[in-house]
Amino acid sequence: MSRPLSRFASSPSLASLRDAGGGRTDRPGKAGSTGAMAYRPRQFQPQRATGDGPRIADDGFHFLFFERSFRMNLSTTLSRFLLGAALTLSAQAVFAQQQLVPAQSEVQFTARQMGVPLDGHFKKFSAQVAFDPAKLATSKIAFTVDTGSATLGSRETDAELPKPAWFNVPKFPQAQFESSTIKALGGGKFEVAGKLTIKGTTQNVVVPVTLTQSGPNTTATGTLPIKRLAFKIGENEWADTSMVADDVTVKFKLALTGVGKL
Repeated sequence: MSRPLSRFASSPSLASLRDAGGGRTDRPGKAGSTGAMAYRPRQFQPQRATGDGPRIADDGFHFLFFERSFRMNLSTTLSRFLLGAALTLSAQAVFAQQQLVPAQSEVQFTARQMGVPLDGHFKKFSAQVAFDPAKLATSKIAFTVDTGSATLGSRETDAELPKPAWFNVPKFPQAQFESSTIKALGGGKFEVAGKLTIKGTTQNVVVPVTLTQSGPNTTATGTLPIKRLAFKIGENEWADTSMVADDVTVKFKLALTGVGKL
């Protein structure tokens, strides 16, 4: 047992380590002392940077600065997100308020075969409208036609229209128009520019539109001439314009509810 005791005797004592660390006060007779060992925690003193590098206080300062910057950036990001969500919900609310009235609406087309006009129409179509006469820059119009609903009033011709040479309905069941800009011309007249897609081909078009209001309804009317061959409508032998003219006239009347006063 002599060897372990001598080893402990030669090592620094716990008391000396405490004294060296400045954490012990062992002075009987002082106020508040009981004569037993009492320990006073070391107070943290702010330190500034020295030539040897930053001290702990500087690390704390940098951490606080980073934390405040993070909170400010997070607040800005959340504000932008909430603003974007509010604008999206506002646009969706406008779409929900402005509705197409199918029973009072129609989309017609006129083609010519060997100089004889052929009148037809589409039975099924839909529209999404967010139109504000005071905010045309943010107004939008989207219109969709089911090409399989086209009819010329004849069973034979109606059986031909869905085939690949004409509308190719199995592959391209819908034609779409999406507005890009709306320009007011005065007197309830507007020019609506956008993209028209038929049979997988997209063309830039400008649609003249006239708006009239009666009671709660707003009626949009217009005429759009198109070239059928630009959209590959009537291919192969039907591409002969001496048989079927290239020019086709599309007329529409769309009754809408929820549009503001013009």
